[in-house]
Amino acid sequence: MYSDPNSPFFDDYHFEAEVRRLAGLIWPEGRVDRSPVVDGRERDAIVQTPDLVTVIEATTSRKQDKIAGDAKKTNELVRKIRGQGFACRGILVTLKEPTPEQELAVKTYRGSLILESFSQFLGRLFDASEYLRARITKPFGSIQDPKNLHLDLGRQFYVPIPIADAESDCVLSAADLGAALVSKSSRLVVLGDFGCGKSMSLREIFYWLRDEFISKRHSRFPIYVNLRDHAGGKYPDEILERHARDLGLKDFSQLVKAWRAGFVDLLLDGFDEFAAMGWSSAPLKLRQLRRTMLEAVRRLITESPKTVGIVLAGRLHYSDSIREMQDALGLGGGFQILRIEPLSEEVALKIVERYGGSSVPDWVPSRALLLSYLAATDFLREVSAAFPAAVSRGHGWDLLLQMISRREASQHAALDKGSVLMFIERLATIARRSSDALGSFSEEDLSSVFQATCGFAPDDAARVLISRLPTLATLAPESGRRRFIDPDLADAARAGDVLRLIDSPFDGELQEAFKDAQRAISGNGVERLSYIAEQHHIQPAKIEVAAEHISRKGSHVAALDLLQLMMEWGVDYSRAPIAISDFRFEGMTFEEDSPDFSRINFNECIVDSLFLGPKISAARLPRFKKCLIGSLDGIVARGDLPNEAFVDCEIMELSNSTARNADILATDLPVAAKVLLTVLNKLFYQAGRGRKENALYRGLEPRARGLVPQILGVVEALGFAERGRVRNQTISFPKRERMRRVNEIISGPGTSADPLIQRVRNL
Repeated sequence: MYSDPNSPFFDDYHFEAEVRRLAGLIWPEGRVDRSPVVDGRERDAIVQTPDLVTVIEATTSRKQDKIAGDAKKTNELVRKIRGQGFACRGILVTLKEPTPEQELAVKTYRGSLILESFSQFLGRLFDASEYLRARITKPFGSIQDPKNLHLDLGRQFYVPIPIADAESDCVLSAADLGAALVSKSSRLVVLGDFGCGKSMSLREIFYWLRDEFISKRHSRFPIYVNLRDHAGGKYPDEILERHARDLGLKDFSQLVKAWRAGFVDLLLDGFDEFAAMGWSSAPLKLRQLRRTMLEAVRRLITESPKTVGIVLAGRLHYSDSIREMQDALGLGGGFQILRIEPLSEEVALKIVERYGGSSVPDWVPSRALLLSYLAATDFLREVSAAFPAAVSRGHGWDLLLQMISRREASQHAALDKGSVLMFIERLATIARRSSDALGSFSEEDLSSVFQATCGFAPDDAARVLISRLPTLATLAPESGRRRFIDPDLADAARAGDVLRLIDSPFDGELQEAFKDAQRAISGNGVERLSYIAEQHHIQPAKIEVAAEHISRKGSHVAALDLLQLMMEWGVDYSRAPIAISDFRFEGMTFEEDSPDFSRINFNECIVDSLFLGPKISAARLPRFKKCLIGSLDGIVARGDLPNEAFVDCEIMELSNSTARNADILATDLPVAAKVLLTVLNKLFYQAGRGRKENALYRGLEPRARGLVPQILGVVEALGFAERGRVRNQTISFPKRERMRRVNEIISGPGTSADPLIQRVRNL
């Protein structure tokens, strides 16, 4: 009995059965006699087609005498059938490449039969080797060389990043996922934000599976599809045939045959980019639209044989919820949901060092693509040299954009830093029209925006500047279109035009730039806007007037930008009511000291997360009507929502950070440990980007309140949070790369050996 732990087959019978199944697929018009007995001897298979009889023997043995015996009995049957007037041949199939001794043993019968390895036999159905050779010459997802966007990025730049199981929090590697595909034909969904390393991880899985297939340890070969390249496809066969055509393969249909036969593993990158989609008038219609557009991908998944392993990757927030994503993609209960974790400081530093950098400023998000880009282009080194002390996120992003603009302006005699910065900022504003807010710019688009912001049509030198603008990446090599290289970079750049709108709310050309925008500014955009607005000494009343006027002009997204700045600054809105309709935005936090936004109406919007403090006055809240709220925190039950502020809203899930605080305070842990856990809970689990310092004291008894400054100092000293200022308020911002350690501390504070809780226990 054959037994090899490195073989993809359980035993001899499994291998023989697979060869027989493959024979039926290779000759679908023929009749396959399975294990027939001829002349008292069992044969593995005989295939009869109208013009040929094929006798097949399969063996896993490497021994010369075994192959010699199979060759002898096959030759005898072939000659007998030929003697009866039929065309006949024999094929001996070996698991691995035949040895020289096996070749010699068969040589005597070469007029009657041929010797093939299993991969050669599979090649009769589909040439996997040709596919694998062709695939590595084409782009993988969004992977690009940050120093030269027209070159491929070698495998040596891959740095393992943490991929966690959504249920167990178990951290896996790309090799772990590859092993799961080999051993269990696993079905996996990898979720993460743009630029977090999904494509690099999937490419590593591709190479891992390719190596396993080539070494004969795996019987299926990997197919890596950039779903973005097949947008609008209606059928799964259409996706695979076009993929084969793009690779220059000869017979497009063969790839479909190999898939339907179960001889592949599917790596499907970018389900969120499969269809360029706009907005809808209601969240429910938006879900239906997503489901319709993903039909071909859904069928590709649901029609795959059970033996096919699948890894599907896309953005975490493409769908409103995990449940909606599962329905839109047809993911059954067998799919394991994985997420790419925030990078630890160690992993972030490894990525930066791989591209020639040496340090990572605190304000730079730990996202693989952004880190590699900033390190490869030396901007991290320049920022650190120019401003070695810690800066706020808003200040840091402004500094970075100023540096990029200064460097590019130095390449053209007629340009100054301000013109180039305005060009980048205007592109970021126009990019809001795309579903991912990263844009899709043709050469004509870029030239038009350049002329509008810089004052002259681009000459040859300006065209060179535009073509190498370091904030943009190639959307797809063959398209010639460009998009922003990172969502945080684009978000920070958008703050420039928002500030101009505050200064000049009646500027028609500026208003036109905001036309058809689908995305409001978020974290980094708000922080940079707050910083540059302070630098320009903008008065709150001016923001309020601009918000009212721009809302009357119908630019809801611009009005929402201004309202977010007012929220950041704690400024009440008291002018004519503003209605914001059909938009999606990140978390909103309303504490008892939040500004009065009761004149703001959100209609049919999607709010990813919402926190309502326990003492918030409903009279000061915005009015939410027919909105979809992803995660609601601070409310124990849906029925507790104030009716005057929430009308016909749908809540996807209730969070429990408030209940968790109550549970923490009810334990018999030392007071200092309780304070630490409540601080971590408010920073990491409640909606919003950060917490005002006074919010960290709420709910604590006097003795515990006295420990907050000291404990917050330890939290910051050990790298779990950083302190910043927004106007006259101190804000603590969590460092998301510490999330895993926070989970471990909160889930087991009594037994945790983490240095953070150890330090606090001694207070």
